[in-house]
Amino acid sequence: MAITTLNKYSSNLTAAAVGVTQRQWDNVRNRFENPPFLQRYAGVTLAGDGRVFLSDHAFYQPGSIAGVFRPRTDLPGVIVHEFFHRAGLNEPQVEALKEGIQKNCGNPRDGL
Repeated sequence: MAITTLNKYSSNLTAAAVGVTQRQWDNVRNRFENPPFLQRYAGVTLAGDGRVFLSDHAFYQPGSIAGVFRPRTDLPGVIVHEFFHRAGLNEPQVEALKEGIQKNCGNPRDGL
């Protein structure tokens, strides 16, 4: 954790305000604001930088009715998922650890 910082993503921030290149910030922003169909990103890790950005989706906790349609997000699992990226694992490697992450860090019934 000493080499990682957690940040809450905001579309109002700029690359200069965050202290990264425009290309890096565009990558983060595009992941959160233009995800593939029916996909949501809860976190994005900047390669080589050590910063993890968490979206509003990472903190999602639905009410009783909304929970039927969309599970709440496993925030501890999301954070550990992103820490594995920070440690150098790629997406397929981290996805292979998903069950263990949720079993040991969060709740397997929640979304990751």
